[in-house]
Amino acid sequence: AGAILYEAVQRFRVLHPVSAPGMLIVALVGLAGNLANSAVLARDRGENLNLRVALTHTLADAAAAVGTIAASFVILTTGWVQADAAVSIGIAALILAGSWPPLHEAVRILMEGAPAHLSLTEVEEAMRGVPGVTGVHDLHIWSLTAGVEAVSGHVLVVDPGEGQRVLRDLCRLLSDRYGLGHATLQLETEASSDPWHPNCAPGARAGSDR
Repeated sequence: AGAILYEAVQRFRVLHPVSAPGMLIVALVGLAGNLANSAVLARDRGENLNLRVALTHTLADAAAAVGTIAASFVILTTGWVQADAAVSIGIAALILAGSWPPLHEAVRILMEGAPAHLSLTEVEEAMRGVPGVTGVHDLHIWSLTAGVEAVSGHVLVVDPGEGQRVLRDLCRLLSDRYGLGHATLQLETEASSDPWHPNCAPGARAGSDR
């Protein structure tokens, strides 16, 4: 986008001869190819971030081809060769605008940020509503990749003997309602949830029964 913008500004400052018929032919061929590619990518993209970025790129190329076709007609009919540079500036702006959403999502995934479509408070309240659950804390939700989220947390239960049933209900709730198929939940009682419980104290070793 930066290179296109630079060249466009230079063409405004210094006029260059432009072959409008050649521009038109190349743009028509490019438009046909990019529309075909876009149709394939739109059908298969799903939640794949790479395919979505590729689709955005091909759609931007198709839009650029449309702009080039328009510029070709302007040059052919009016002789205003700077129409090429004007369209190039629009193409650069289109590329920048189309690049931001996938870039923002990629950074969020790399930083293990919470998905924008999920509310941590809502998920926690829903978990508290499962029979046998008295509390939820240290709940975390993050993206593993585009369209795949994970959740972890500590769950307080009334009866440890009901732990497996509670765990099944929680996993079903998280998967069916929120699409959280990767859940790591630690069940606790009021006693074991104490931050200074021997097994959770600083320096405690795994398996220690101090």
